[in-house]
Amino acid sequence: MNPNRVKQALKAGKRVVGTMISEMRNPEVAYILAAAGMDFLMVDTEHSSVGVESLQNVVRASRAAGVVPLARVTDNQYPFISRILDMGTMGIMVPRVNTAEEARNVVRYAKYPPQGQRGFGARGVMTDYEAVSVPDVVSWVNEHTLVIVQVESAEALAQLEQTARVPGIDVAVIGPNDLSISLGIPGDFEHPRFLKAVEQTFEICLKNGISPGVHTSNLQAVKRYREMGMCFLMYSTEARMLLDAATKAVHELVGETGKVGKAVY
Repeated sequence: MNPNRVKQALKAGKRVVGTMISEMRNPEVAYILAAAGMDFLMVDTEHSSVGVESLQNVVRASRAAGVVPLARVTDNQYPFISRILDMGTMGIMVPRVNTAEEARNVVRYAKYPPQGQRGFGARGVMTDYEAVSVPDVVSWVNEHTLVIVQVESAEALAQLEQTARVPGIDVAVIGPNDLSISLGIPGDFEHPRFLKAVEQTFEICLKNGISPGVHTSNLQAVKRYREMGMCFLMYSTEARMLLDAATKAVHELVGETGKVGKAVY
């Protein structure tokens, strides 16, 4: 079974970089991102139309290409988390985790007993069709599944000290749009309140031994957060990067078109 190189790297204090898959269903995207040198991709099943069949196709290609496949689930509920993991993803990101109890539920749904309550349903996409015993699958999956919670509200920020101490949580990622809305400054990612929230999140995470992260399409912001100690570097989306590259090419060839506005994520 393939080790989760992203989880191993984070445990060793190393940086990993990846992006969100928001629109493309073609498995070829995994090979493209692998060629670019990315460590992981995050398939969005919260805000996109991706289904489980398309997800598994991208996951299978990711595992073959050497990119760690992760997915953002729709909600913090057992059917969403367990089924997404059964599609072969090596980790999940769960939105709207506001309290330590909600974080404990994430771990319960993502891990097999005795660490959690996930039902056993190992499939070929998870084991790469290796002949593996049930105890070995349970131990391997529990060790290598990356568990990420999102900090997306003032309540989540206030409770983060307790959430970060929940055993089994590996990463806490700020959802910038929802957090800024909750703080009363929608979309203002340079506002002192938002910057203070980022600093507070990083401080709490690093103190408690989990990795902090922020998902943004602002490359300079990612660099700034990296200098603050962020190792889980999630930059932009595949659609946004394609749009940015195409826009730059058009601008250089025919001049400014004025069609692309400020990114909202």
